[in-house]
Amino acid sequence: MSKKTVWSIGYALAAIVALPFCAGGDTDDFVTAAGWITGTPSGAKANFGAAAGIKNGAFFGHLDYVDHGSGMHVEGTAVTGYAVDPNDADCRIADYNVLIDGQAGNARIRACDKGEPGKDDIFQIQLSNGYFAGGDLGDNAPGGGNVQLHKRTTGSVFASNGDSISGSGSITGTPSGTNADFAVAGGIQQKSGELRGHLNFTDRSTGQHVQATAITGYVLDPNDADCRIIDYNVTIDGQPGTARVRVCDKGTSGHNDIFEIQLSNGYFAGGNLTSGNISLHRKSPPNMGPPPNDCDFVTGGGFIVGTPSGAKANFAAAAGIKNGAFWGRLDYVDHGIGMHVRDIAVTGYAVDPNDDTCRIADYDVLIDGQPGAARIRVCDKGEPGRSDIFQIQLSNGYFAGGDVGGSDPGGGDIQLHPCQ
Repeated sequence: MSKKTVWSIGYALAAIVALPFCAGGDTDDFVTAAGWITGTPSGAKANFGAAAGIKNGAFFGHLDYVDHGSGMHVEGTAVTGYAVDPNDADCRIADYNVLIDGQAGNARIRACDKGEPGKDDIFQIQLSNGYFAGGDLGDNAPGGGNVQLHKRTTGSVFASNGDSISGSGSITGTPSGTNADFAVAGGIQQKSGELRGHLNFTDRSTGQHVQATAITGYVLDPNDADCRIIDYNVTIDGQPGTARVRVCDKGTSGHNDIFEIQLSNGYFAGGNLTSGNISLHRKSPPNMGPPPNDCDFVTGGGFIVGTPSGAKANFAAAAGIKNGAFWGRLDYVDHGIGMHVRDIAVTGYAVDPNDDTCRIADYDVLIDGQPGAARIRVCDKGEPGRSDIFQIQLSNGYFAGGDVGGSDPGGGDIQLHPCQ
């Protein structure tokens, strides 16, 4: 994407004062982001951690950015603007006063949340010294990470009495990249309807310790039924503050579970768990599509090129329900890295709640001989199969996917066999 295209929204960096199209002073609209891009001037990796938003009528957030090609380090000193991108409601634009290798300057970032698992999310940065970098986090560019937009929604986010989540473990998605440990719980009491929970968080690099003094909010994540968002009053190294955490239960193994934390002092950390587990205890099932009947199943085979390296990957898959039990198989090979995924057992099968031509299947698998978990999403878009879709997410963080010959040069066929 060209620099002219990126900034065609008409903002002049040299004249940053306040952004139009603001999200609103009382909305708690904010965005958090962490990861890496390769769309730098040299093509080298750049790591970033960012947050921005409006709370109680004031801007808040932080920015940390390192271009490993040039060694340049950008550190935010204040958030000076925050706005909805007028061309894309999934994006936010934030302005900062910054230090660029220790010298005072300005930065503008554009961060876009394009859905999970984050491969289509976008991070772009423009500095007052003329520097520009940006790209998506793993689809067209070999980046990684996640942008999470937290916006007010018209849909219901209220959890039922008895709904709760708890977990503990470690993450490495901290500003320094070192480990942070957490223990978290939140929920609504079944009988009384009162909020209950706790939070303990320690960043091992800085020694910063966060401890909850009260839980002040608990809601469903409007964008992901497996996630909950919890607000706390806390002490941060003994000083009063607030915290918001987002925690997601993505399966029994815990490898895909997510913990993210945003503090009132601007600190943000988050990512998939490197150890531990998050457990969601729902009073009622999530808002899913209709459960498949015993006779519903899907089969498929072919190849895709939507891998991290762009190399070909072959797949063969089947899943369904028969006599009340899951059945199926999975065989997947990424020829770019030689990785081989082979099923051990089918652990879940469901209709995609957003598309009844698609099915989602979970497996226990061996990944190059090591135990793990896999989720695939397969869609039958009609014959001859060029618009069919195959996507795979592994417990080690790997993701690949694409259509089977339409806009992507893949091949093969997905066949959905619904009940007759």
